[in-house]
Amino acid sequence: MDLFKSVAHYLKNTDLYLAVIAFICSGYGMALIYSATLNPVSIKDDGSTAEEMKLLYFDALMLKTPPIAVAQLFNEVQRMGGIAMGNFQRAMECFNEWDAKKSEELARNEDVLDYLNREITDSLVEVKGLDLSEKDTKLVGSMFHVVNDMERIGDHSQNIMESAQLKNQDEVKFSPKAVQELESLSNLVRAQMQRSLDMFKAQVTDDTLLGEVEGVEDEIDTTTEALRSHHMDRLKNHKCSAKNGMIYLDMLTNLERIGDHAENIATSAKSATGI
Repeated sequence: MDLFKSVAHYLKNTDLYLAVIAFICSGYGMALIYSATLNPVSIKDDGSTAEEMKLLYFDALMLKTPPIAVAQLFNEVQRMGGIAMGNFQRAMECFNEWDAKKSEELARNEDVLDYLNREITDSLVEVKGLDLSEKDTKLVGSMFHVVNDMERIGDHSQNIMESAQLKNQDEVKFSPKAVQELESLSNLVRAQMQRSLDMFKAQVTDDTLLGEVEGVEDEIDTTTEALRSHHMDRLKNHKCSAKNGMIYLDMLTNLERIGDHAENIATSAKSATGI
């Protein structure tokens, strides 16, 4: 069960062990364990999926046991990353083939991302004032860095969805080459996002792995600049319309920005340690 896994590595002394056992055996603890077994994604009547507008793992009562509070906020931040990734994928799918249902799901989940950003940040401020171990202090610092980047990824995914909607409404068509260019860049960004979320979960500080992330980020930046330059040439030579050009360039900008935030997430553990 995720709750037990989240706190298992904290059980290193008898006093903390007894505190955790007392918490689990309390009425509140049992209710939390039950809630942790539930699927956090709700299924709407129309078959779509939408995240719940609430914290699923953390509750203010956990502030009485700081290690548990930190562990469960860590779960909330990981959940937030999953929502951001899901919205990015929905946005790209809708850009390739319009789907009104996915657009609605993204809009609902974007509201959840905004909510989680506020609630998690407020909770982290409270936790920061508690008596924390050095490890938890660094983890809280890492989470402060990450929640804003995840929220910004959600914003850029929403921008991509707006470009997808405009493309659909105005029946904008791209050349096979332009489609392939955007697909290649989006795949690069998607892989970088997933790698970054995995590294945040593992709290990676290894310079070799972080160097690989920075290398991919350089590739994203270089590719974006090259595609932007090529597209400006197409515009000058009247090989595409102004509207096509606007949507294409907006896509490049948003994909590049998502790549930037993904790199921030990957390096958050190292940044928070100050080493």
